[in-house]
Amino acid sequence: MIKRNVTLKDIAAVLGVTPMTVSKALNDHPDISAARKREIIEMAKQMNYVPNAIAKNLRTNSSKLIGVIVADNSNPYFANTLKGIEQEFSSNNYHTVIFNSNENPEKERMFIDDLRSLSVAGILISPALGNKENVSILQNIHIPFVLFSRYINRNTDAYVIADDVNAGFLATEHLLSTRGEKIFFINSNMEVSTARDRLEGYKTAYKKRGLPINEQNIFFDAIDISDGYSITKKILGRQKPPFSLLCYSDYIAIGALQALYEEKLKIPQDVALMGIDNIEYSAFTSPKLSTISLPSVQIGTASARLLLKLIKNKKAMDNSSKQIILTPHLLIRDST
Repeated sequence: MIKRNVTLKDIAAVLGVTPMTVSKALNDHPDISAARKREIIEMAKQMNYVPNAIAKNLRTNSSKLIGVIVADNSNPYFANTLKGIEQEFSSNNYHTVIFNSNENPEKERMFIDDLRSLSVAGILISPALGNKENVSILQNIHIPFVLFSRYINRNTDAYVIADDVNAGFLATEHLLSTRGEKIFFINSNMEVSTARDRLEGYKTAYKKRGLPINEQNIFFDAIDISDGYSITKKILGRQKPPFSLLCYSDYIAIGALQALYEEKLKIPQDVALMGIDNIEYSAFTSPKLSTISLPSVQIGTASARLLLKLIKNKKAMDNSSKQIILTPHLLIRDST
């Protein structure tokens, strides 16, 4: 049999007082004597009373609960971002409830409804495949929200991102300068802002050198390790080494690395391999993966700080202070 939660009425019945008296004591109200407060607090502890935070939020019109919707928590990049988010909110006495949309807009919409029912103070969201409709819903329900790692509307959204155009440019420029002009790019879904921006950086590097861009060398819709593996196999089926392979993320690059290993190709002699993100695993692959280091933890921290500012004073924030773009860095290791 499942035991129900202890209520204020339960504590009041044991002590022979009213539920209102118990509530005032637990909230340190001056109407209740110090002795009575101690008695009630001690009894609440003995009975394992847990306050109903949602009910309190509704009564006081305030909340210390933040909703976080992440696009894919299996990706180590997002794990690092969540670390920064949770650390910042915890240091400000806020609590987080985290949902994983798994790049599914329908699940994301359901989570938004769930968070509304919890009366959260604000929402952080990394939009699933750049879903515009769900962000529009957030704009209409008057709960402060901030996008992290991705944006929908670059000019009007409140967001914290890395400079993904520069990330794509730095990676491509490094490969062009050291490995030649044949660079295959395994990109993600173009509905995601990071995929569009990294592709823009890739093309800008070619244009800067006056080199032609072969659209057949660009592959789309890679999400995870298995996609990196299968697309690399496809590339190897039509192109003999040497060439370079740029992956949308380190996560995808690890799959590409396995495919190259199975074909007994030497890295970087036969194929130079590069990722973007600088997840922890990239320093422990063999060979160690060259990458573009993104400030993932800082993105989490900065997005949490921005949301707290919006919660405190939404009207005081203009667009320039609501859009934070952090700088990526080239990290050269053994794979290039």
